[in-house]
Amino acid sequence: MTKLTSLRDFTLEIYQIWVSEKPNQLAAALSYFGMFSFAAVIFIAFWLASFFINEAAAAEQFYSRIEAVLGAETAAFIQESVSTIAASTSGGSLIVSVVSLISLLFAAMGLFLQLKYVLNRIWGVPLTQRGQKLAPIRQRLFAFIMVIALGLLVILTTVINVAFAWFGSVVEDYTGDSGLVSALNLLALLGVIVLANAFIYKVLPDVRIAWRDVWPGSVVATFLMALGGLVIGLYFRIGGINSSFEAAGAFAVLMIAIYYFAQIFLVGAIITRVYAHKHGSMRESPTNNPPSSDMEHSG
Repeated sequence: MTKLTSLRDFTLEIYQIWVSEKPNQLAAALSYFGMFSFAAVIFIAFWLASFFINEAAAAEQFYSRIEAVLGAETAAFIQESVSTIAASTSGGSLIVSVVSLISLLFAAMGLFLQLKYVLNRIWGVPLTQRGQKLAPIRQRLFAFIMVIALGLLVILTTVINVAFAWFGSVVEDYTGDSGLVSALNLLALLGVIVLANAFIYKVLPDVRIAWRDVWPGSVVATFLMALGGLVIGLYFRIGGINSSFEAAGAFAVLMIAIYYFAQIFLVGAIITRVYAHKHGSMRESPTNNPPSSDMEHSG
């Protein structure tokens, strides 16, 4: 079998899984959940990172990237949502602040529980395996660890930006050109996203997955995310969705973006599954192991 034929069969199997198992429905559920927890996730990530780095600098970098992709109004909407949450944790008494912080932590954990549920559906993990007595406790503990990891990701991204900013100033002083450094900075950022996707694909599902199984799906998902972000950004520069939706523009744009990225994330998960069965650590087991048909929410 030639490489071209193998790639064709690989792609065809991914398409067949997408059509038959309808993971786009899972993407819709995931994006719906994400719409109501994104502000809590962002706030908790910055709050954890603030113990080690300058929170304002990290937030400025984050919102500038959001603005470049989704437009100024959407970036302002996200920033305002996070600022409202921040005010609720610092404007009252200590007890109110602690309760608010715990509530936000549970909201952020809920997103990772939903991610785990969706990935288990992709891999066809039986409910009996997911429904063991201590499973809810383990799942919430693991979700808490994932929230901590998200804060570490913010720290890593900020450190990379600071390092490349310093390196870029040195290179520009000597060459007068910072284009190469900007390209390297972008590649480093994409590398961080690849690592984040790979980590989620590897550790969240209740399946033994080898590290070598997750890289193809992680790379493809990151590439499609970057491509989608580029297309969306170009659209806003040309016309923009915000003005079309008027007052609801920012919310609508964010909803569309989250739904798109959720679908791409699940494409990467399916690639990981197919690759593991065809070329990776699960070559002796069948690829078409359709997920359970239940639609109940885990956690």
